[in-house]
Amino acid sequence: MLYHILGFASAALFLLTWLGLWSQIKAMTRYQLHVASDNDDANHSLSLNQFGSSYFAFFSIFLFGISVEPFNHYLVWTRFGALILTLIIIWKIWQHRRTKISGYVAAV
Repeated sequence: MLYHILGFASAALFLLTWLGLWSQIKAMTRYQLHVASDNDDANHSLSLNQFGSSYFAFFSIFLFGISVEPFNHYLVWTRFGALILTLIIIWKIWQHRRTKISGYVAAV
């Protein structure tokens, strides 16, 4: 019973990560619409290293949740959502910057 209580609490708190990632996606979309020139870069302050390392961290915990017995739903589904949202952010950074390095990170 304690396993389910703590798992639910962990998953509920992790949904705040989803909220933060989703708000970042909305902000990127909103600011990309207002970009008038290359000097006014909407994604310039975003760290590709940060989102790349977050993606790999979510992916490793996702794989751990799949590999443990019994299957850990509290880890897997919350991290899967974070993986998708982080991948969207990395893709948007690549679309906007179109540099080799952002292309490599998006390809991985």
